[in-house]
Amino acid sequence: MTAPLTLTIAVERWPLRHAFTISRGAKTEAVVVVAELSDGRVGGRGECVPYARYGESVDTVTRAIEAVRPALTSGIIRTGLQAAMPPGAARNALDCAFWDLEAKRRGRRAYELAGLPASRPLTTGCRRARSAKLSTASSNAALVAATAAINCHGML
Repeated sequence: MTAPLTLTIAVERWPLRHAFTISRGAKTEAVVVVAELSDGRVGGRGECVPYARYGESVDTVTRAIEAVRPALTSGIIRTGLQAAMPPGAARNALDCAFWDLEAKRRGRRAYELAGLPASRPLTTGCRRARSAKLSTASSNAALVAATAAINCHGML
């Protein structure tokens, strides 16, 4: 049985450098729900962005994480989340917090605990990908030109 965990839930607003505009609207910030787990010795952090498209909101995700608090104080472990919560942003935040906590407890990286190789940079024609966004043709053309000049060495 593992030590009971304490849970902290916070909502953070992360401003975006540029507005991100798609057919459903424009975003100027990411509203992030943060879940932190602690055993009193070390802590793990996980985060998520609720998606309205999947029926999620900051409120519903926060409530879903809060609903698991009793299981956390009773000793639930990461693998128990699969049965305790449906897939979605809330479970993602707690799953990430559990991975982070376990990695810190063991002094290892999360990918090592998962039995995965270390990640490596992926070489592509461009160093950075961008999502297409809705805007004026002239501003999109300027963005593509700037991206090509800075990130893609003219390879668009």
